[in-house]
Parts: sequence; C-alpha cells; structure tokens
Amino acid sequence: MKLLRKLAPVFNRALDSFAFFSGVLLLSAMVIVCVGIVTRSIGRPIGWVVEICQFLLVYITFLLAAWVLRQEAHVKIDIVFSRFSSRTQCLINAIISAICAIACSFLVWHGVKVTWDLFQSGYLTVSVLIPAPPLYIFVAVIPAGLLLIVIQLVRRTYDNIRHLKTSPNDEQGVRMGKQPGL
Repeated sequence: MKLLRKLAPVFNRALDSFAFFSGVLLLSAMVIVCVGIVTRSIGRPIGWVVEICQFLLVYITFLLAAWVLRQEAHVKIDIVFSRFSSRTQCLINAIISAICAIACSFLVWHGVKVTWDLFQSGYLTVSVLIPAPPLYIFVAVIPAGLLLIVIQLVRRTYDNIRHLKTSPNDEQGVRMGKQPGL
C-alpha cells in the first residue's frame, strides 16, 4: 500500500499532463478545421482536414477519459442514487467501479492484441496523406487510454471501500431537497 501511495502523485501528474496535452490537441483540431473552412471558401480545399481531426478526437477522448473519471466529472444520473445513504453510495460505487475495471481490462487486452496485429502486418491507413501512416499509431492510444481508466477505476474502488470501512453507519440517508428537522 505504501508503494501505491507513493505512485499516486506520479499517476495524478501523468493524468494532468495528458489532460493538458488533450487541450492542446483540441485547440489544434479547432485551428485545422478553421483553416479548412477558410481554404474551402476560397476554392482551395485541404483534403486531409477531416482525417486528421478524426484521429485527434480519438487521442483526445482516450487521453482525457481517466482524468475526467478522477475528477468525477463524467455524466451521472443520480436522481435515485442521491437518496441512498453515503455508505450505500460508496458500496454501489465500489461494485460498479470494480465491474467496470474488469470489463475495461478485457478491452485493454483485446486492444493490445489488435494493435500488435496491426503493427506486425504493417497495415496502413486509407489516407489522402502521402505517405499513409501505419494504422497502429492511431489505434494504440485506445488500449493505452483504457489502461489508464482501469488504473483509475481500481483506485476509485479502493477509495470507496476504504471510505466504507471508516464512515459511520448512517443508514437513513437524506432525501433530496429536504433537510432533517424541517
């Protein structure tokens, strides 16, 4: 556990760096699209704008997802969930995070296999770029990003279990919009 506590700040800094890099990629995609629109309007369209932006969006998504999960900034529908006690919420979060970590682990394994097969075969992208880049460069970010998600899900599971063990037993819960005694 001591090793995990020492590695946590390193992992957090890595996620922050990936988030910053994703922001740079998003700004780059925005500039590329704007340049593409301007060049198309003057009659000299750039053929690779859509293709590059597609690849940038894949990178942005998979490099940013674990950071979003760490921030708990993902989309949640908690109209029912918020009515549970904090212990029940922690239990549900721990179970869901563990199941998601297992599912994403399978996706990482399969993604690594696909990326390796693409690397060995030398399969190139269908591209307007000359020379066409190998496809594994664009696919490799998927298992890498999913691995970051698995690590964050395991951390989330551990944190919820630890909170379960240390939190008092408040089984009543608080109803949304109602304060006790009112």
